[in-house]
Amino acid sequence: MDDIWDEEANDDEVMRLTTKKHENQIKTESFKLGMELNAEEEMQKGFNSGFETAAKLTKTLGEAKGILTATMVILNVQKMQVPVEISSNIAKIDEKMEDIRISLNSLTEKTCNDLLENAISIRNKYAND
Repeated sequence: MDDIWDEEANDDEVMRLTTKKHENQIKTESFKLGMELNAEEEMQKGFNSGFETAAKLTKTLGEAKGILTATMVILNVQKMQVPVEISSNIAKIDEKMEDIRISLNSLTEKTCNDLLENAISIRNKYAND
């Protein structure tokens, strides 16, 4: 018997088909729920990974910007002219910070570390005189 509304069917057969239908619905809903939970877990893992990467890159860029800003302050206190090199490097760092806010795809750890090394080099060039 394939039709649960068949008037000729006995009650046991109707109950069996109805139970089977409900079991299939439960399996389908369970599958959907499992897929949703898995998708949520994967999204959370992706968020966690992206957040960790962004935090690491932002820390490096913040350190580089701090070094350059401190160098500017030292030069200002000493009544010395602030070289364009410092302000242009701060602008580059600000651009990279914006890249982090928009997308991590275009920014690498190497780029951030290069900017930090450059900031240290500039500081040593101007602030240690």
